[in-house]
Amino acid sequence: MIYVNALIGVVLLLVTALQFDDLHPVRWALVYFAGASLSLLSTLPRLSLNMIRFLACATTAMLFFYFAGFFLLVPGLEADWYLKPHGGDAQGLLFAGFAMIPVLSAFSCRMKSERDYAHRAAGATQLPPLVGPPKAL
Repeated sequence: MIYVNALIGVVLLLVTALQFDDLHPVRWALVYFAGASLSLLSTLPRLSLNMIRFLACATTAMLFFYFAGFFLLVPGLEADWYLKPHGGDAQGLLFAGFAMIPVLSAFSCRMKSERDYAHRAAGATQLPPLVGPPKAL
């Protein structure tokens, strides 16, 4: 998972670098740089639980931003939009949206492991049952 997120971060950094021939290069560069930084932050070995929660929320917001941006561009696209040069913005947003899914998954797994680790460190021998014992009739 670490290698996948690192690769996603590097690819999004490359997409950031490719945005400088666009009409609004700074805006697009910041959009893709935010996703790249979230992806690269997910590779750090030790983060606090509160930081992981914050980064997971930020990743979710970026994921929705990328997909919303793509779907706002869809009505103006032609049938073969992915073959045309002006479809690059839509391609980048669609790729970045799907690329945020493994990053969000990594943060989710880390939150679960931190929760379980904190529970074991507190001296508990087992997790509390999710469903109580059956009640007598």
